[in-house]
Parts: sequence; structure tokens; C-alpha cells
Amino acid sequence: MLFGLWRFYLARGDIATAQELANQLLAAAERQADERLTTPAHVTCGVPFFYKGELEAARRHLERAIVCYRSEHSTAQTLAYGQDLGVAAVCFLAWTLALQGYRDQAAEAAVRGLEEARATSHPFTLALALHLNGMVRHLRGELQMVGEIGKEELMNLAK
Repeated sequence: MLFGLWRFYLARGDIATAQELANQLLAAAERQADERLTTPAHVTCGVPFFYKGELEAARRHLERAIVCYRSEHSTAQTLAYGQDLGVAAVCFLAWTLALQGYRDQAAEAAVRGLEEARATSHPFTLALALHLNGMVRHLRGELQMVGEIGKEELMNLAK
């Protein structure tokens, strides 16, 4: 329920409320010591920091989400949250790294996230990975790759 509210407030641009809900999710994950909640909690903390421009804080949470992620949780996360949040963490980390000037690390993370998204065979996870990969490629000035990613995204949406 908290994740759904988080997504709603984030989409509305109410970053302060989204961050408050993320803090509640993180506290619940820590209280319950449930590793299945840790990746989602850190993703929900990292993304609002990203959108506020607090890139170092975003990076810390996204890196923590990746460390906590277990591929065996992918299907359950996709059902519960609408996408694989391990993939989301890697892809948002890639965008964060690109904005911080770590363009090569960003490209490596973007490729990893896209490969992991393709492996899930989940269209919304793949759409997020393609979108964020395109953002990274744009920041790197790789405009031909941006076009190729855009074509793949359109094909994914048409399915």
C-alpha cells in the first residue's frame, strides 16, 4: 500500500510526500528485517533524491538497493510493484552516474540494466530500462543509439 501511494505522489510531482512514504517503507523493511522489502525501500528512497537533484544521496540508496537485490525475487517484485525493482535500481543508478559525470560507469550500468530487463520478459520493466538507457545515451552524446533504443521501445509498446 505504501509503495502504491509513493508511486502516486511521485507521479504527481509531490516529491516531499513521496520521500516521506519512502522513509516509512525503509523503516518497515528495517523493522521486519525482510530482504524482500529492502530493495524496494531503497529504490523508493533513491528516486525522490534523484528528482530533487541530490545525486549523491540517490546514488547511495540505489547502490544499496542493488546490493540487497536477489534475482529470485524478480517475479514477486514484478507482481507486487509492477516491475522488477532491481532493474529499476540499476537503470536509475546509470542515469545518476551519467549526471554526476561518470559517463563510462553509467554506460556499463545502463547495459547491465537493459540486459537484466530483457531477461525478465516483462514489458514495463523493459520499457523503464529502455527509457533510462536512452537518457544515459543522450547524455553521452550517442544519438544514433538513442534512436535505436527509441525504436526498440516503440516495438516493445506495440506488443
